Amino acid sequence: MPSRTYRAVAIGLDGRVYAAGRDGFDVFDKDLKPMASFNNAAKNASSSFGFEKVDVDGNGFVFLVERTTDDLVKFSSDGRFLNRIPTGLRSANDIALDPAGRIFLSDTSTIAVFTAEGQPLKKMKANQAFGITFDDTGMMYIASRPFVLKVDPGLE
Repeated sequence: MPSRTYRAVAIGLDGRVYAAGRDGFDVFDKDLKPMASFNNAAKNASSSFGFEKVDVDGNGFVFLVERTTDDLVKFSSDGRFLNRIPTGLRSANDIALDPAGRIFLSDTSTIAVFTAEGQPLKKMKANQAFGITFDDTGMMYIASRPFVLKVDPGLE
């Protein structure tokens, strides 16, 4: 495995750990034994500065947020670059996938929602949305200084 400066980590439904950094991302088993390393992921996605955020869906697709553009970048489970999705956000704070596989990306004033294929669904106003996650029922939890909010994102 390369020596990489990690910036983000996520756990897949299969228990694998995904860690993203400047030039790519790595996959570990639940005991942090290295399984795969995608050293050229940033280069393959035409990213000069790598990735800031990461999440993975139930099918093993890896979603990363590009550091300088805040574009959403999608890779297959075998590390193959699939597509780059402009988000229109500035300084993304977090990425989360809901139980239906929709992608939620937050910055301090907006939460943008995309389909698993990257099509925009909606933008929601947010106040200081620094962290987002979902429970199994699809309720969204937002770390919004100084509160944690529970929100129904209103998507069926």
